[in-house]
Formats: sequence, C-alpha cells, structure tokens
Amino acid sequence: MKSFEFNFPKIGIYILSILLASGLIILLAFTLPINKLIEALENQKINPTDFSSPPSINLASAIKVLPENKDLAIEKLEKLSNALTPTNEARRLYILGQIAQRNSRFEEALNYYSQIPLRALPYLADRVLLHKAEINAELGREKLVMNSCRDILRNYPNSLSFEAAHYELARSYLRQRNFPLAQKGFQFIINKFPNSNYAIGSTYYLGQMQDNNVSARNQLWEKYLSKSPDGRFADEITDIWLKEGNLSSQQKVLIGLNYFYKDKNLTNNQKLSDLLSAEIRELNWLILGKTYLKEKQKGLAQKTLLNGLKTSTDDDNFKTALNLLFTNSSKEEINSFAQILLALDNLSSENKAFIYWRLAAFNKADRKKNLYNLLQKHPNSYWSPSAANEIFWDMYKSGNQAEAIKLGQNLIVQYANYPEMAKVLFWLGKSAELAGENTQAQNYYAQILKSHIDNYYAFRAKERLKALRGGIDQGWHLKNFSMINNSIDLKNWDWSLPKEEIQLLNPTIKELLSLNLWQEAISLLSNNYDKQYPALQAWLKIKVENAIVDGIKIASDQIYKQKPALNAQNDYWKLSYPLIYFEYTQESALKNNFNPFLLQALMRQESRFQPRVISTSKAYGLCQLLTGTAKEVAKSVNLPSPTTDLLMTPAYNINLGSKYLGDLIKRFDGQAQLAVAAYNAGPGSVSKWQKASTTQDPDMFIESIPYEETRKYVINVFENYWIYENLFGAKSIAVNYAQ
Repeated sequence: MKSFEFNFPKIGIYILSILLASGLIILLAFTLPINKLIEALENQKINPTDFSSPPSINLASAIKVLPENKDLAIEKLEKLSNALTPTNEARRLYILGQIAQRNSRFEEALNYYSQIPLRALPYLADRVLLHKAEINAELGREKLVMNSCRDILRNYPNSLSFEAAHYELARSYLRQRNFPLAQKGFQFIINKFPNSNYAIGSTYYLGQMQDNNVSARNQLWEKYLSKSPDGRFADEITDIWLKEGNLSSQQKVLIGLNYFYKDKNLTNNQKLSDLLSAEIRELNWLILGKTYLKEKQKGLAQKTLLNGLKTSTDDDNFKTALNLLFTNSSKEEINSFAQILLALDNLSSENKAFIYWRLAAFNKADRKKNLYNLLQKHPNSYWSPSAANEIFWDMYKSGNQAEAIKLGQNLIVQYANYPEMAKVLFWLGKSAELAGENTQAQNYYAQILKSHIDNYYAFRAKERLKALRGGIDQGWHLKNFSMINNSIDLKNWDWSLPKEEIQLLNPTIKELLSLNLWQEAISLLSNNYDKQYPALQAWLKIKVENAIVDGIKIASDQIYKQKPALNAQNDYWKLSYPLIYFEYTQESALKNNFNPFLLQALMRQESRFQPRVISTSKAYGLCQLLTGTAKEVAKSVNLPSPTTDLLMTPAYNINLGSKYLGDLIKRFDGQAQLAVAAYNAGPGSVSKWQKASTTQDPDMFIESIPYEETRKYVINVFENYWIYENLFGAKSIAVNYAQ
C-alpha cells in the first residue's frame, strides 16, 4: 500500500474518483496518511461536507448553548456519550476538551483529546495535537510537548497549526534552556510569518533571551509594543523599563500607549500626555490629541490634531481626528484649520471632500458654499451624492423649483446608482404630477422602484404609482397587514452564519464555527479578515462580542458599497435587518391593531435590538421607553409597574412599546407617520406642527418637520418598515411595481 501514496498524480486522481463514485472513500480515509487524504480532497475540490457531514441534530442541539452556558452544554454532551457516529463522537470529545482546557482542567482536557481518533476528525486532527502540546506545556511535560509539535510539523505542514507548532516547540526549547534551538525557532517564525501574532510573540521571547545585551533586548521589545501595546507581555515590558529608568523617547511613547489602551493610571501626578508627547509619530498622534482633550489642554490638542492631519496616511484616523478638531474649536478656528488643510498638496481628494462636508455641518452660515465647493471640486468623492442631494433640496423647498428640476435631471444621470438620488427622483416625480405630466411622473417613480428599492422613497413611490394608475395612495396608514412568510421559524430564529463567506474559509475554521467554538475559530483568522470577510466580521461582532450596533453597521455599509439585491437569503440583509424578537413583535402589534413590521422597524431604529441599552435621556430597552411613559402604559394594560429589570426584558418592553405606538396611531386617526413622529418628539409637538403647517402635501409635511432628529427618524423607521416587508412579507411587495 505504501507505493500508492499519490506518487503518480494522474493515476492517483483517476483511482480516487473511482473510489469516490463507489463509496469506498471511507476505506481510503483509514489507509492513507491524514495529510495526504486532505490534500487529495482539496485537489479534487471536494466540499468538506462530502467527507465530513455537519454536526448531527443531537450534537447541534447540545452545542447550541455554547458559549453562553458551558455547564448546560457539558450536561447535554455527556448524555450523548456512545450515542453518536465516530465523527460526531470525536467532535463531542473535542468540544469537551476545549471547555476543560479553557477552564484550566488540564488532565481532564488531555483525557478527552487522547480519546479522539485523528482519522475521525481530519480537519481538527492538527488542533488535537496542538492542544495536547499546550496542556503538556502547562504540566511541565516537555518531551510530550515536543512529540506533539513534531507530529504536526511532519504530518500537517499545510495546516493552520503549523506556525503554532513551531512557536510551542521554540517555547519548549526555551523552558529547557536550549537557547540556540529556541532562538532559531523564534527567528524562523519572524522570517516565515512576519505579520502574524506568533511573530509578535517571538520578538518578546527573543528580547527576553538577550540577557547581556540590553540594547538588543529593547529594540526587540520596542517592536513588540509598537505592534501590541496591550498584548500579553506588554505590562511586563513596561514595568521593567520603568524600573530601569533612563527611558528613550520611543520607550516613553510605547509605555504611554500601553497605559492608554489598558486605561491604567500613572503615579506621582505624571500626565499620560508627558509620555505620549516624547516623540510624535503616526503611531500615537491621534491618541495624544485625545489625551490632551481628556486633560482639558485644548490648545495642545488642536495643535497635535492639526499637525497629525497634515501628514496622516490613514483615512479612518483622518476622519476621526477632523471631527475631534472641529468639535473642540470655535467657528473661526474651524474655518482657519480647514483652509490650512485644504491648501496642502499631499491631501487626497477624498479627504478634502470630507473637510468640505464637515464644514457644511459645522458652519451653517456657509453651508451652501461648502456643499457647492465639495460638488464642484471633488465630484467623484464618497460625499458628492449626499452634497448633490442637499443642494437640490435646498433649491426645491426654497421655491426655486425650476432650477431644482433642471439640476435634479442632471444629478440623476451623474449619480444614477447612488441611494441619495431616490429623494431627487421622488420630488421630480411630484413636480411632474403638479405639472400634469403623469407619464413622466410614473417614469420617475418606476425608476426609484427599479434602482432604489431599498429606500424610504420607494415606499412612497409605490403609493404614488398606484394613485396615478387609478388606485388610492394609502399613505402611511399601513392598513393591510403583511404577515411573516410561513417558511420562517420564528421560535428558532437566530443570527445565522453568513453562508457565502463561510464557503470560502479554511475547512478547519468552518468546522470550528459549526461546533460553536468561536474563540478558537477567530484565533485562526488572518489579521485582516474583516476586509476579506465583512459578513463574518459583522456576525462575530453581533453573536460573539454582543456588539450589535457595530455588526449591523458593518453589514449596512456593505449594502451601501455592494448594492446586493433585496433578498432575504443575502447575508448582509439578514444581518442588517434581523427578525430577532419577532415572535413578540408579531403577537403584540397584532393585538394593538397595527402592522408588526412597523414595530420591528421602530425597534431597529430605537435600540438596534439591544434589550439592555439605556439612552442618555434614560430611555430603556428595545423600544426605548421613558419610565413615566412606561408606568402609564403598564397601568392601562394591567401589567406590573416597570422596574429597570422589567424594562430590559424583551417581552415586557415590546408589550409596552407596542401598546404606546398603537395608542398613538389611534390618536392620529391611523396616520402612522404622525404616530411615529410623536413616538420620537411627543404627541404635543406633532399636534403643534400640524396646526402650524402651511402645506396640504403629506410628503412635504414629513420633509418639513422642524426637528431634524424627528424628520430623519420618521424617514428611517419607514425605510426599515419597507425593507422588512420586502424581505420577509408573505408576498413580495416589490414585484411588478416598476412595470
């Protein structure tokens, strides 16, 4: 059998295809070395699920509670002992090993790992060996550490554990005081994998080995801290440097970064800025500016931020710093700083456009001028469509409609695919209606539904098209309830892994994610995985870090950039518009006689589905209820008087929020747009605006709401509603509207 180890690829592939077709791949799996089997599978472009099926239903049920409830997971997993196929049994043992290892129950973890037949779990076989090495290192069994690491290096050279095995082996040599081999191992990692976390750790250990050369040690540790100022060894390094004294400017900056990121306090009344200002570089200028602001040294903060902005090569840092600078400056200072920056030749067109955009926001008197400058000088920037939209609307609402129409007709050609053009198209359509040009109006509305379906103005364009075709514009009444698609299992709804990107991942990472072992899966992703896999990053933010706002923003940004079709199966749409808590939403909204998707839309806007969030105005939970409002509503429906814990309970909060919104809809005669405005600004304010309004056009009334926050709130809530209807309604309401 030895001569059959794929020494002749063409014959090997031919034989492998026959074996696959005849179902003999199982025999092959147990006769070939594992690394050869994996190589063969990958060369044949076989989906891993063809060889290793997803976790069984029983196993999936047991691990569903990971990592939130490890004790319950252990209980469920232990009950499955000897009741699974060999592959699922190996997975069960691996999960139990991971739980035990992360809780420092090393002998127990080692026992689990030792029971796993490596051939039963090919994509995690290298991880089993690595974890054995890690545990034996903790237990001081260096020979076993080396044996496991060498097994990985020999049998799994293409695995994700290859670098880690080198690292653990080098650390084992170091513990055994075999310095030449340890140094050789750490240097190999730095040379072979220079951008990895293991390379960063290797610089620390190489520095630690420089007992007789403090200068060489410090150079290595400076590299470590510059890449990982809050890393595992950062505190140790800074403590040693502070104890030794005589700090270089580089060391002071790196110690300052360590203290900043770890939010540590200095002693002897020393200021953090004293350390960070020792040497100004790209690494620390923005942090120094923030520190000066925190220390209330406004002048130094302005100077630092301005100088950093002049030379910044990081666009994200540029935007953050410019906002900080403008927020902490007077109108005259803002204009002065802007002119200095705009005069620089090295500043990118995109950053100059951003300066004009922020000038328009911070300097209301010169707003129009700055918007025009942005559009004329940087017409292809990210901010240009937004500036164009605002210029058009300023013209239109001021009564200069002829010029606005002329400008709008040019803009919808120049920026045709940008969502900002939906508003321009809608008001061109309304203008055409007023002029009796109904065919032209229908064309504008149809264009919105064709090119900007995921937009508030598509919601309104649909109704205007209906009216122009002989029907009735229902406005915002939402009389026809659109029930959830019956194929969706609300009781078991969860944030699902992004399917498209998961298929692109290394099989080992896919296997770990399927087992809910997120922490280990994340550790194996590349440092720039967020750029490669933004949907996965959004999912991890939401599911693992509980950073729901960040996750939804990442997904929404990708919708803006990639413009995927409005489809419930698309990963970005599912992450950005989740059905979380919809079983409560649907029941409660129907009980209060309004469309459930409107309540879901409102919660998305109010809290981004964070049940325990508290606003600066002391509004609580999913529906962001004020205590006074919650007390009145609870009393009206015979529910317990609200406490902080109750308001942060999803079912209770949604019940009260639904009742309050339903009452507002009744108060405003079914006009949900007024009810939503009242939810944000109060019913008294809305009644006052109604009385003062000079327009009979309900669309213009929305656009003319005096409070900018409320105006945007109403538009955003109904855009959310419209998207939820399109994604999850029992019937697709986007079909045929543009025809």
